[in-house]
Amino acid sequence: MSLLKKRVALLALPVALAAAPALSQPYPITDQVVLTLSAEDWVESDTARVTVAIDAARPGTDAAGVRSEMLAALDRLAPDAEWRFVRFDRGRDQSGLERWSAAAEARLPEAGLGGIEGRADEASRPGLQVRIENTDFSPTLSETEAIRARLRQEIYLRAGEELERLNNTFPDRAYRVANIDFVNPPYRPVEPRTEMMMARPAPAAAADVAGGLAVSEKLTVSAQVVLQTLNWWSGGDEESPDRPN
Repeated sequence: MSLLKKRVALLALPVALAAAPALSQPYPITDQVVLTLSAEDWVESDTARVTVAIDAARPGTDAAGVRSEMLAALDRLAPDAEWRFVRFDRGRDQSGLERWSAAAEARLPEAGLGGIEGRADEASRPGLQVRIENTDFSPTLSETEAIRARLRQEIYLRAGEELERLNNTFPDRAYRVANIDFVNPPYRPVEPRTEMMMARPAPAAAADVAGGLAVSEKLTVSAQVVLQTLNWWSGGDEESPDRPN
């Protein structure tokens, strides 16, 4: 074969390959069902976060002694409580006295709230003033997270029920749970309720009530659930509606 004939044959080869029909390659087709599931419950607490303010005035700069004196006053309010100082400041007035200002917090059961204002007055004396600054009946983080975990478990079970229902309706599709995305719903403040169905008292009044003030808050957990099935379309005469262009 001459050199010219060889060149003509090589040039014609790509044209022949381009004219040959391409092999059909299967590609995935994804069908999915997206739904939103929500669950809610009340978070209950039978303890209150009590904040105590303590002011002391004394000569000298014995910080350890002032701290011990304040702890002794707190023990008179609730000896079994685990008090923690959240603020501890020191200053000096014009007379030269050291002035100390502190705040301490503890979670107290309802039974320990009765008469706490009176015990604060009894713990006070000249140079040391003890007062109840705030009483918060909101549930603790651990109490809230325990209910949140239970609500997530409820959503998991409901997602499984939806999956079973969907596969019973379309038995040839073989759906599965592809994704569960927990979302934060818009904040909507809910008025707390009490076990006695009474209005929530002011902190000062609540501190002198012995019991019956367990406060609950409504908690809602929502999730977007995706149920998905994957099929392969291999081409052919029938056109797939989901076939990419």
